[in-house]
Amino acid sequence: MNMLIAVMSTPFSIVKENETLFRYKQQLSIILDYIDLVPINDIFKKQKYIMVVKPEEIKVDNGGSEKDMIIDQIKDQLHILKKNHDKQFAKLNDLMEKQISSIKIQNDDTTQD
Repeated sequence: MNMLIAVMSTPFSIVKENETLFRYKQQLSIILDYIDLVPINDIFKKQKYIMVVKPEEIKVDNGGSEKDMIIDQIKDQLHILKKNHDKQFAKLNDLMEKQISSIKIQNDDTTQD
């Protein structure tokens, strides 16, 4: 009986150490089983890539829970996205103002003639 417990404890400890990895592998396996049911080519016609998937380790240093860390990471990512969108919006706004001023100049030139 002790031999059986010793033999079974090793695979269990390996699975427990890599629990997240095995969970993602299982989810990916389920997705791959049903991938043919989703018309990916129709949904993503002109897009070269659908998504990029990469593992990310979560380290809890400040004593908070893993959920708190995930929420903080999501907030950080949203803040970065907002900054990027604000920059893009500012560039588009500047471009639009330049185009409007050039149209006004052209309009003034044609009305003076």
